[in-house]
Amino acid sequence: PDLNLYFKFINTGIIDKFTNTWGIEEMTYVKEKYLYPVVNKEKLKELYPRRYEQAIMPKLITTGIRYFEVFGDFNGEYLSAKSTEIITSKGKIKIETILPILNSNVVFFFIREAYGNVSMGGGITFSPDNLCNIPIPELEEKDIEKLNKLTEKYSHDFDEESQDELDNYIYELYNLTNDDIKVIEDFKNEVRRKKRWVI
Repeated sequence: PDLNLYFKFINTGIIDKFTNTWGIEEMTYVKEKYLYPVVNKEKLKELYPRRYEQAIMPKLITTGIRYFEVFGDFNGEYLSAKSTEIITSKGKIKIETILPILNSNVVFFFIREAYGNVSMGGGITFSPDNLCNIPIPELEEKDIEKLNKLTEKYSHDFDEESQDELDNYIYELYNLTNDDIKVIEDFKNEVRRKKRWVI
């Protein structure tokens, strides 16, 4: 189809850090599988104008459960299912700037420790309430520039080595101690082991 007439439709299952697998891996939705799920823009605008306005906005789309992963829909191309959460730009901080912070293990560790009582299968159920409470460090101009460059870089290629590089930088932003870093590194390694076991 002409993708100018449609939103790409995604859910938690095909969201990865900095990207998604729409058109690469099949998405399961209401017990059916789709490789290229789309929603007609005009029909959505007619039936659900608020959802349409949300879809055309630049935004971050997060997974809804288990592992916290976020990608940037900077051009308003995607309509996300209810299993996801949406973050839009507020105040002076752009979504391109906070995306690397949200994809760090510092933030995932914070969410797990703060909201572990709503865990599901070893992960967390994410909601607007707990996402709004993520502490963002004070950012200088050089930090903003660096974070924006990381978003551009990782949107094209992100792997375990990239994750380590990202986390090391985010540790500095939060001024973490060596003891703090060790705790989060242990947490990260635990998450990696669980993911490999599931795969």
